Amino acid sequence: MLQPLFGTDWTQSPAHLLLLSGFLQPCQEYKQGWFNGHGWDEWKEELRESPHKVIERMIADGLLVRADLASRLSEAFKVPELKEMSKAHGLPATGKKGNLIANLIIHDTPGMEQATANVTILVCSERGVELASRFQDEQKAIYDRVESEVLSLIKAHHFKEADKIAYQYKMACNFVRPDSMFRPMPDDGRLELMMTRSPKALGGIGKTELEYLGIAAAMFWIWGGARKDVHRWLPTDFQSTSRYKNESAVMLVFGHATFLKDIHQMRGMFKKVEITTVNDGLVCPVCREAAHKEYDIERVPELPHAGCMNAEGCRCGVIAAI
Repeated sequence: MLQPLFGTDWTQSPAHLLLLSGFLQPCQEYKQGWFNGHGWDEWKEELRESPHKVIERMIADGLLVRADLASRLSEAFKVPELKEMSKAHGLPATGKKGNLIANLIIHDTPGMEQATANVTILVCSERGVELASRFQDEQKAIYDRVESEVLSLIKAHHFKEADKIAYQYKMACNFVRPDSMFRPMPDDGRLELMMTRSPKALGGIGKTELEYLGIAAAMFWIWGGARKDVHRWLPTDFQSTSRYKNESAVMLVFGHATFLKDIHQMRGMFKKVEITTVNDGLVCPVCREAAHKEYDIERVPELPHAGCMNAEGCRCGVIAAI
């Protein structure tokens, strides 16, 4: 847990500044009891005081203000409701949400003020934006520095050191960055597998290409994110020689290392395993045929399937057959 450093100056507390940054865009304070990645109970524990009291203090200090009328209408009403309001005022009930709101304000500003009179939508003031934006920039600079250090260690094959630094960062910043993938356990050896073991599905790629793909797969394992994020860990001019797009090739390396590690961990405990796959319309006949069958753990087909016909690559996994 981050330790708030506030005393007389709460603006030195990361948790308080994170709360403030949640209002960089107009926001309904009490919406669903969840705010900026955390529930109110989590906020209370991290802030060491009521988040509602913190927000009240930010309002009193002029850091938070009531949002403008257009923002209040946007937060308070959904498009179908705005269309009904437009019909009631004899206005066009088609178009984008912003256009509906603009027409309603022009036609009946007092009425729209009345409609949002009991709606609490807050947003950062100019000073609040300055504080919150500076906090976000500082947090991004810390993350970028740690990520760069981890990347250098991965490239040098110092896997334990890389994972340790990333783990320490996540432990320290878990509340501030709830979007990052948090693994409570240390690397179990799969980082090295990603850098050294090429799946047959990639068709015998060279050592250098595997190195590039393995680095991106290792960073994805450490930091998480979406498939498209792996591009930032590949050279800008990189192009896989396999039949797959770059991001798919990275995920195949990632999946192969996971398969090898899963088999290694199950060996000695289970004699039989089962191949699983994603149950959607993109599963190819090869994967569908191999799935949901029991295999001797020493004879299970390699994953990802080399014969998979999905353009994005095989998405099968392996579990113990019980």
